[in-house]
Amino acid sequence: MISSRMDHRLCELGVRRAYGATNKILLGQVLWENLLLTCLGGLVGIFISYLIVLSASDWILTLFDNYVDDPTKTPFLTFEMLFNPAVFGFAFGLCVLLNLISAFVPAVWSLRRTIIQSLNSKR
Repeated sequence: MISSRMDHRLCELGVRRAYGATNKILLGQVLWENLLLTCLGGLVGIFISYLIVLSASDWILTLFDNYVDDPTKTPFLTFEMLFNPAVFGFAFGLCVLLNLISAFVPAVWSLRRTIIQSLNSKR
């Protein structure tokens, strides 16, 4: 997906290179954009998942009614049960790392093309 996005932006990269942008600046821009999108996606994803779990907690907790030893005990969810900072940090860090790697490779391949090839990519 990132590779196809880089193919669509190839002409833009060619124009920016024609006006003096270095490969380092363009690579930095692509990586920062992907990092921003990853962070925003992670925050939106965790927010939506908490909304779903909290709104459906009654239904989720009734799934295991047959396995409860004491039926008088009422199961409940707390914030600590739903959020483990170490697990979230590890998973989020791994997603950021994978996204940066998957953005770095297509960006380097796109920046290896000459300015003329980049500008003629939309023909």
